Formats: sequence, C-alpha cells, structure tokens
Amino acid sequence: MKNKYLFLFILINSFISACSLSETNLQEIDLTKVQNKVLIPDMKDSLEIRYSDLYSNVRYITLESCPEEAIIGLISRMEIANNGDFIIFDQINNKIVRYDSCGQFKNLIGERGHGPNEYISPKTICYDKYENLLIIVDGWTGKLLYFNLNGKMIKSLKVPFPSEIKVLDQVHLVLFNNYSKAENYNYLIVTKDGKECSKFEPIQKTIKMKGFPDTGNVFKYFDEDILLCRSAYSSIIYKAQADSIIPYIEMYSTDKIWAMSRPNQLADAYKNTDKAYVRTALVINGKVILEGYNFINNYPFLYINDLQGHIRAGQKVINDVFGYANFTCFLQNKGNNIYKYIKPEKYEELLDSWKDRTDIPQEDREFVTRMANSINPIIQVCTVKD
Repeated sequence: MKNKYLFLFILINSFISACSLSETNLQEIDLTKVQNKVLIPDMKDSLEIRYSDLYSNVRYITLESCPEEAIIGLISRMEIANNGDFIIFDQINNKIVRYDSCGQFKNLIGERGHGPNEYISPKTICYDKYENLLIIVDGWTGKLLYFNLNGKMIKSLKVPFPSEIKVLDQVHLVLFNNYSKAENYNYLIVTKDGKECSKFEPIQKTIKMKGFPDTGNVFKYFDEDILLCRSAYSSIIYKAQADSIIPYIEMYSTDKIWAMSRPNQLADAYKNTDKAYVRTALVINGKVILEGYNFINNYPFLYINDLQGHIRAGQKVINDVFGYANFTCFLQNKGNNIYKYIKPEKYEELLDSWKDRTDIPQEDREFVTRMANSINPIIQVCTVKD
C-alpha cells in the first residue's frame, strides 16, 4: 500500500513539475536593466568606413555547381557543422545542400515529398552542434525534423509552429513564433524532447504602426556559446539562457531614422524605416557589429563599438582588403570569422564598369572574372581583428 501511494505521489509531482503550455512561465523582463547602450550615429554625412578597420583578412569560397543538385538559387540560411562543412538552405528551390569547407558538394539533406525521409515545405534550418544533427522546420506540418549530415532523418518532433529556431544549450531549443499566430508571446524555450519550459517577449497588441518590424534576423546575434536574440518590438538584444533572459544591448539613434526605440516609442520610429534599417547585429571578440542599409544615399552601413567608448561607423563601406565587393549578405559567424555571401551578378556589374579602364591590375581582373563566372553564390569569409 505504501508503495502505491509513493508511486502516486511521484506521478503527481512529475506532472506538476513538467513543462506544459498551460503552465509555461511568461518571463517578465525589466528593460531598464539593460547592460550596454549603443548609440548609432545620426546619418548626417556619408562617412566612409573600410574593411581594414574591422577585418584582418578576407577570403572567398566558390561553391561547386556540379552535379546539378549542387546548384542553388539563394542562400536563405547557412549553418556551419563541427567539421567546418557548410549546410545551405535554398528556400527558392526548397532544398538543403551540404558542401565541405572548400565548397565541394557532398550531398543533399532530405528532399521534398511525403515519404519517411522527406519534408513538405521547409521553412528554416538549425544545426545542433551537441548532437551533430541538422534540424529542419517543416512549415506544413509544424514538425522539427532531425537529420544526420549524410541526409538520413533520425527523428521528428511536434512543436508550436516556429518561424525561427536556435539551439540554446545541450538541453534546450528557443523557438520564435510569428506575429500571425494566436499565441500571446514571441519566444518559447523548450527541451529537446518537446517540453515547454518558459516564454518571453509578450506581443504588444496596443502598438499601432504601419507594419511589423523585420524579424527575419532575430537569432543572428551570437557571443561565443551564448545565444543573443533581438526583441521583436524594440532595439533590445537579449542574452537568452534556459533559466533567465537578460537585456544585454539597447541600440538607439537620436533622429530615430533607424527605428531604434523602446516598445512604446516604436510606432513613431517605425514610420522612418523606409530610410534605413539595421539588417544584422552580432557580438564577436568583444565588439558590437551592426550592418544595415541607408536608402537615402543607397550605401551599406557598418558600425563597430567595443563597449569601451571606441566607435567606428560609416555609411559607405569600402572593401580595401581584397575582392572589391562592398555589399554582402550576412550568413553566420563562427570563432573569429564572419561568413557572408555575394551574388555573382555583383562581379558582373563590376566587370562591366571596367570595360574601358586600363588601370585595373590583371590579377584583380582575373579574380573578378572568376567570381562573375560562378553559378552559385560566393561565400566571403572575413576574419575580425583582435
């Protein structure tokens, strides 16, 4: 009889302590306790900033385009495996392609369909470095599909429909939920077996603005092994941990052109996002790096802040290290390297502008021609200075 009651007690206690949607804790975050404030200079002048201000080295990797399945149309996401392999999600062609660190094609991971090793509508991908598995979000079923790097599906997990996903630590995942869903929060932390543990960033339904902020890069913020994620409703970047969320960096601009503000000010600031926006932010080597675009003069924007009062910012980015391309798309960062990609058309445009010029060194002309002839996008690897 005693064993029966003991079993019942353990069962009830396990049920109460288990994470569930109805009992998931909505974490209240005090935004006034942000650890670092970052001022983005007002865009009064077209100041230049050079790659050499930030990067010690730049190199380029062309992705193999043979066989045919190696051809990709767009790099929507890229993850870097423990062995350095590139795993690229091409959302245009609904496929995930694996290349080695030199750009040689290795294999496809899964394929579209209704079979046991297939997905219907891939939405995003995420690499789990602890288990060496790739997680694919199937937007049709709302499942997380786990594949090994050889392309075999290992398991699947049903979760609330996430727009984005990242591995938080050995035990937890962080899911970002889209605005169009009925849930009243944006972020949800779950264990890897699907138990819901906590949620944060409640939706600010009272905010009235002409559209929603761009949240496509909510997880493109990394600091070594710490996951940083951006608030959907303000300029705050959080440090995400399994047991707490810490407001880490607040970005702001006095002229509000960058739509950097607190939630209750966002509606006014958001009216100006057609002028400029911050596309990417990350923390690496103790530096806050922002990239964006200024639509007033059609210049990329680069900003560096070491949180010690040393700031470099410029609206015209010049690649004076190697390779000429000055407008790239951020993909990932790992160690001291930032990975971006460049469309071959950018080099085609550059070659066309060189037609009547005789001052271009032959070495540079050959390099740009080789890049312009690439079928696939080109990976640019930038090494951040210490």
